[in-house]
Amino acid sequence: MKRPVLNALLVSLALSGAGMAFALWRVGGLKALLKLGELTPQFVVFAVLALLTSFAFASARLMFICRSLGYRLRPRHAIRAHVLGMFSAAVTPGGSGSIAGLALTLDLQGMDRAKAWGAALGSMAADTTFHSWAMPLSLIALYALGVYPRTPLWAALGVIVIALTVALAYLLLFKIAWLRPLLGYVLRGPLLRFRRGGMRFADSFIAASQTFAAAPFWKHSLIQLLTAGAWAAYFMVLYFLLRGLGVSLGVWLALAGQTVAVVMSTFVPTPGGSGFFEVVLSWFLVGHGSGEAGPAAVFAWRLITFYSLFILGPLLGGYLIVRQVGTGAAEPLVDRSGA
Repeated sequence: MKRPVLNALLVSLALSGAGMAFALWRVGGLKALLKLGELTPQFVVFAVLALLTSFAFASARLMFICRSLGYRLRPRHAIRAHVLGMFSAAVTPGGSGSIAGLALTLDLQGMDRAKAWGAALGSMAADTTFHSWAMPLSLIALYALGVYPRTPLWAALGVIVIALTVALAYLLLFKIAWLRPLLGYVLRGPLLRFRRGGMRFADSFIAASQTFAAAPFWKHSLIQLLTAGAWAAYFMVLYFLLRGLGVSLGVWLALAGQTVAVVMSTFVPTPGGSGFFEVVLSWFLVGHGSGEAGPAAVFAWRLITFYSLFILGPLLGGYLIVRQVGTGAAEPLVDRSGA
């Protein structure tokens, strides 16, 4: 395994191990993982199918975004780009590499580089926009159910996360043009020789990104519908694992709880939210009477949705993305005709 990926995996395992240790300590220790032996195979299949359904929704969204930019993306290339974007997120702090991994994959598959970055930014903006409206709805639902802690500190934390998410969504959708003067300021002195090419790329990238800012309402609605479908299917993975362990948790409660955890994880500086998810989701589930099954389900959930990426990523060409990040050079894998 390449060193950057291995280092990220080791850091993630260490943080996840610490988070799981804390979560398991609350329910009696490592013996809680023995509950995995009671996991019904049928629900494991359902969980895997839910994850694949999430991939399908996200890939359909990416194809639509690329089509809006004038590029016809094949379904298999869309799935590959989405998975490698997730893989890049898994090996970078706070998932910060997601947009780069997605853009570089599209670039390597033949899409114009500026449009590839525009499509990646559009995907990230779609997720952030979804989070900006799903987060307050989820908090209201959890608060009404008496699940979210009713203390001033937690209330303030929720409001801050919502404000940051809304601000980020607004910047990604409508204020990308601010990158041009920032890039112009950076490309000075010893970097002056990169200024002409850099500014030309910035103009193309901004033009591609502004396609979405000026898009009609129906396009934004369709993108949000596909985004909501992708996240809902993703959240159903944990729900099915809980059902397989005999834990009865309402679907809407499972969706709302995971939405809050995912949005907050955006601001957690660990690879793929390692440690954070283990603690927060286990705490949430144990608080609802899951007992030992809660942390056990979270452990299985992380194996299926997160650590599987360290297998899928390299199999789908993730090392090309790692190398691309390191060298800054792209070798197209297919022709750039978009056919």
